[in-house]
Amino acid sequence: MEQTKLEKVINILNEKGYTEGQIAYFVQNLTKTNFARAYVEAMATFTKEDIAKIENTTSQEQADKIIAEIYTQRTGKNANIEAQKFIEVFCEGFLKAYEKTIT
Repeated sequence: MEQTKLEKVINILNEKGYTEGQIAYFVQNLTKTNFARAYVEAMATFTKEDIAKIENTTSQEQADKIIAEIYTQRTGKNANIEAQKFIEVFCEGFLKAYEKTIT
């Protein structure tokens, strides 16, 4: 099975001597950045009623589900697919930059 671009990035970090903790921190921050990007895009389309609906949820999981649903309704995009695209683009840039350093 072919490696994903993120797996390739992680392998490079391992080869460069980064610890598992540092790599986990990197992936966690990449995920947070990705979520923040999507959240900002979504919030730009939310109405006061949407925000009230989100704030009245009983769990973060429920709020995330509502945010994703509203995001899809307002933007016509699937939040999960957009998240995957963000990670792919980031990893492509990382891999291209890395290739320049070794050639």
